[in-house]
Amino acid sequence: MKLKAVLKGVVDEKTLSKLVKSYDLIGDIIVIRIPPDVYSQREVIWGEERLETTYKEHGCSFKANLKHVFLTPRFSHERMRIAKHVMPGETIINMFAGVGCFSILIAKLKPQTKIYFIDVNPYAYEYMKENVALNKVEEQVIPLLGDAREETEKLRGVADRVLMPLPEQAHAFLPSAVRALDLEKEGSGERAETGADSMIHYYAVSTGLKEAALFSVPFKRAQDSIASAFGGSIRIELEEKRIVRSVAPRMYHVALDLRCARALG
Repeated sequence: MKLKAVLKGVVDEKTLSKLVKSYDLIGDIIVIRIPPDVYSQREVIWGEERLETTYKEHGCSFKANLKHVFLTPRFSHERMRIAKHVMPGETIINMFAGVGCFSILIAKLKPQTKIYFIDVNPYAYEYMKENVALNKVEEQVIPLLGDAREETEKLRGVADRVLMPLPEQAHAFLPSAVRALDLEKEGSGERAETGADSMIHYYAVSTGLKEAALFSVPFKRAQDSIASAFGGSIRIELEEKRIVRSVAPRMYHVALDLRCARALG
């Protein structure tokens, strides 16, 4: 049955006419998209008066209140893709971590890792801690409450990999992400021994009709940001790229995997 048919009589005709056809199933809650001129925030329009649920993905469980935190199943493939790239022994920083989906999945799949995950939202932080215990990964993951830039600056030079899954704002935090990487391993032989990379998984919003431009524009912006902060001392290579999801006509969230190293000479 179509979504509009299900909601007929639950919401008015004006709201029905503005519904986006797709929806997300998060735990036992269905999330539908209605333009902000109708509803300005997430509200219960039918069923129990609650927005707390437990969402399961790739064998992990995530408790969240959808009124206070952001959680989407549309990053499910991306979370698994990143987890598969991680090598044993890596130290990872997950900026903008939300309730911990990226971090906890990595910890479950790659038990010989250490993960710092950061969010400024106190609700997300409390759910982070709860989800760490729920998934029994207390020995690996360290939840941090605070601004992603400030907390990452405290972790200079410790990470093999930095995750930046906030497409709308990640660009402003790129210099801090680079400083968090342990680039000294590049010439020491430790990378070869562990197989770890100096990687930033950078997410951006990109628009256009041609796929090539969807990646070249945010990559050039990332290059310019890093060059502005570090001059020519840091080089980046585009290791992998993909469209994560469509968010509006001709507008996409894209993933750019950036390999970082000190420039030679």
